Amino acid sequence: MQLCFPRSSSGIGAGTAVHFAKLGAKVVVNGRDPKRVASVAQECRNVTTNPVLEVVVDLQDDSQTNNLVQKTIDTFGKIDVLVNCAGIISQKAIHEPDYQELFDTIVKINLRSVVYLTSLVVPHLESTNGCIVNVSSVSSVTPWKRTWSAYGMTKCGLDMFTKCLAMELGPKGIRVNSILPGIVLTPMIGGTDFNEDLVRMFCQTAYPMGRPGYVDDMVRAIEFLASDSSRSSSGIGAGTAVHFAKLGAKVVVNGRDPKKVAFVAQECRKVSKNPVLEAVVDIQDDNQAKSLVQKTIDTFGKINVLVNCAGVVGQKAISDHDYMELFDYLMPINLRSIVFLTSLVVPHLEITKGCIVNVSSIGSVTPWKRRWTAYGMTKCGLDMLTKCLAMELGPKGIRVNSIQPGIVITPMVNGTDYDEETVKMYCESAYPLGRPGYVNDIVRSIEFLASDESSFITVKMFKNKRLIYKFGDRVALITGASAGVGQKFAQSLAKLGFKLVITGRDPQKLKDVAQSCRQLSNDKVLEVKTDLLNDEELAELMERTIKEFGRLDVLANCAQI
Repeated sequence: MQLCFPRSSSGIGAGTAVHFAKLGAKVVVNGRDPKRVASVAQECRNVTTNPVLEVVVDLQDDSQTNNLVQKTIDTFGKIDVLVNCAGIISQKAIHEPDYQELFDTIVKINLRSVVYLTSLVVPHLESTNGCIVNVSSVSSVTPWKRTWSAYGMTKCGLDMFTKCLAMELGPKGIRVNSILPGIVLTPMIGGTDFNEDLVRMFCQTAYPMGRPGYVDDMVRAIEFLASDSSRSSSGIGAGTAVHFAKLGAKVVVNGRDPKKVAFVAQECRKVSKNPVLEAVVDIQDDNQAKSLVQKTIDTFGKINVLVNCAGVVGQKAISDHDYMELFDYLMPINLRSIVFLTSLVVPHLEITKGCIVNVSSIGSVTPWKRRWTAYGMTKCGLDMLTKCLAMELGPKGIRVNSIQPGIVITPMVNGTDYDEETVKMYCESAYPLGRPGYVNDIVRSIEFLASDESSFITVKMFKNKRLIYKFGDRVALITGASAGVGQKFAQSLAKLGFKLVITGRDPQKLKDVAQSCRQLSNDKVLEVKTDLLNDEELAELMERTIKEFGRLDVLANCAQI
């Protein structure tokens, strides 16, 4: 396997390069600092007998990036995995004079260089059915308090790049994923206002696991996403039981059907010499759920992992006369039984510093076209249980995660309007990889989340506060005001009594909009012809605004093409 790690001379990139070399991959170590590149390459050679290619390269330079890819192909003949780790971090408030300079630099490194390198590597990944892993950040979805806007924008852009590429490249057999770590102790911390001690103190109170991430946490996640483990009677619960038995775990097989329970237990015994406990139980019954936990403790003395796979599916329109019947059937199985069983198991997981993995569904976040409301509600409730428990149990050393699979070929498919062939036809056109999921896909994900390899992964929730703005003597500057949304917005604010500065590139259209605003309000309207691509004209726009009104309260960026 040949792997390319952009900017792998420090931090996550360096750790990933060494780890993959240890696994037997042929790696390409690259970066801008010759000494660091040589040092990481030597670390790779210390753990492998395979060749290691080192390339000093500035990924901001397209010709150097072309050279990196060509050297990789000349040396190894192919590329199997691209891990995009290149990135810098810096903080500036948007009103600081050198903010634009920072923005231009950080976009080039964190986003443009990744896009360009990926475009060069895709043809080679298509030949190998390879994969791409992008290293993003939690800052792409959660804004920090201040001065992080430039960094956050680049990572948000990287996330959308990942999602779009997954759809575009899936039919070519190329998988595209990303990781969104929180604070990780790497040399990048030096580019922030925080030292390592401050970071540890912050994470101790703000993060469920009470600590920052380390490079090894990220490396394990990247390994999982780059491996075949994340490809694609049974069902997810049965498949998980057999797989964990094969890995050496002592498993408890339970369910309502004695024949199915016995069959799965026998499958577990075929792959493991460890004892297997089988329990016929309806976990909707609180007493039976208590008995299940007690039997587990009596037999094995402890519980390390709880995997909540129990679930049923059903479809009804809310106007159907028996809709509430379905609702009352799904809710006790898909949600209440999991809540009660988890409450019983938590004291035992606290002793073992164990973990919980809940099997949810994409139906919890993406509503289907019709007749899935009851099922979706149960899975959405399960997602919120997961998030809340992650915060509640993290301080106890218990990790809580969930997986949200799309359509998986299991007996549950029989509970829908679709047969297996119809499902496969649908997934061929609707899913990036052109196929449904299979039990083994889900099992490998559960294995990863239940293992020490994911010791830093648990759900993180951030509190959002509503902000209420008071504008007083309100002055609004509206770009793109000569037509469309900008025009309508300007007219709306004129009605509300705003003093307006409207700008656009077409003088006549701008004049017309200004006149319409004056007819709606007695307040001043300043029209300024401006090309937003011209920095000098932008500076003049702001100067005229302040000169005219002495202040600016609202900036509405409506300009677009």
